Amino acid sequence: MTALKDMFNWYSQDMDKALEGMLANASSGVIDSMSAFDTAGVEPGHPVIQSSTEGMVKMPTTDVEAAKVIGVAVHQHKEPSVPFYAKNDTIPVMSFGDIYVQLGDAVASPRSKAGLVAVTENGATVYRFNAYTDAIAGSRAFTVTTNGAASTDTVTIGGVTLTAGTDYTVGANVSATATAIAAALNKKSNFSAIYSASASGAVITVTEEDAGGSNTPAAATYTGTIVLSSGTAVTSTAASGIPVANATILDTGDEGDLVRLRIRK
Repeated sequence: MTALKDMFNWYSQDMDKALEGMLANASSGVIDSMSAFDTAGVEPGHPVIQSSTEGMVKMPTTDVEAAKVIGVAVHQHKEPSVPFYAKNDTIPVMSFGDIYVQLGDAVASPRSKAGLVAVTENGATVYRFNAYTDAIAGSRAFTVTTNGAASTDTVTIGGVTLTAGTDYTVGANVSATATAIAAALNKKSNFSAIYSASASGAVITVTEEDAGGSNTPAAATYTGTIVLSSGTAVTSTAASGIPVANATILDTGDEGDLVRLRIRK
């Protein structure tokens, strides 16, 4: 005889936890009534931006647009269509509250700062949510361990070669020489376009000007009497997506999973 429990789909066990764009809880939130701006329409759970027409929104299609997100389109029960919200359709847009969204990248830690990444779906560029981390500037410290003595000494840092007596003056001690080398580096346009140099004691620190630009300083080379040691580099790392202000991903998940997004615009 078939057990009674096998004759039913139990809501808590067998139903999907959410629909994309569905409210994540019954707490109060801010949902504004907008309209779809263009023929591409708007899909629930997607970030939206203000269009050129007041009160109308669209999904971002470029990184520049994705940086201007004002909220997320909310799913409401209606006859399904493609797009779900067509041009001029009324759209509820959440700017404060918790809502289910789809991940564009895996999120390993709960309560991660929210960002956006571009993905291709059905031949079009759309933006999905991910865990945002800031870009890291590449840097490295170089220590003058033996002071220079000859006018033919050379030092190569950040792809720029300096010659003692021509580009910098050998100081009375390693600290003075490090200061002279840092100043000489900053005067070279092909160096200053990418890096900045500073000196503290015998240590020269070179830092990437534009964080995440893939310009991790290489180890220094040198000739002659002077000797430099190269510290461990901090690797230049690009930001992970485009930040969404005042938004947090509450759950962990893999690419394509639905997770709760908390918006506090």
